[in-house]
Amino acid sequence: MKLYPHGNRQPGQLALYLAVADSETLRLGWARHVHDFTLTIHNQRYPSRNVVKQGSFEFKQGASDWGWWSMLTLPILQIPNAGFLVNDKLTVSVRVSIDVCRQLEEAEARVGALELEARARDAAVAELRRRQGDAAALEPLSMEQLELLQSETKDVLSRIEARLRGLNREAPNCHICLEKPKDTIFNCGHTTCATCAEQVTICPDCRTPITTKARFYL
Repeated sequence: MKLYPHGNRQPGQLALYLAVADSETLRLGWARHVHDFTLTIHNQRYPSRNVVKQGSFEFKQGASDWGWWSMLTLPILQIPNAGFLVNDKLTVSVRVSIDVCRQLEEAEARVGALELEARARDAAVAELRRRQGDAAALEPLSMEQLELLQSETKDVLSRIEARLRGLNREAPNCHICLEKPKDTIFNCGHTTCATCAEQVTICPDCRTPITTKARFYL
């Protein structure tokens, strides 16, 4: 509980709140629904004059306390024979009722979300291992699954090779020796340097048989 003996929002009022202890250490996004709670300022001489406030609240991050800023006025509290202060002692109590079913449902929902997250992570790791060719990951796959994976892998390799060929075409130097500038073009449209062109009969880019070689100058 939080007790403000000199008032919180309103001076001259004793304020009393129910608060979650160490709320700053709880996990991000925490929440707890209190189905019913009662705050009581006890009259130690006349119990029938107890000040009782009742409420319910969902405590969560950013709203970790709730209560009343006007539980009891200070002038009444300080009356010698009013019965609230006896031998400079004030008695305050709290009663909390928690909706166990709701708490269980929320806990089950959180566990379910964590399980889904874990399964998704495991599936992603397994897929990555399959695409990396891990033998243990490939073992349980059926023939159809292996053929599909092979097809997808071929498509990926094809796109990678196409991109590499594009980069090679953009590069100024021959992509075979990587030293001399490109100055010879084949019938398929791909290029190398003249020295490397003399040594090949099939285009290193597209595997087309070379029928013509022509020099060009930039």
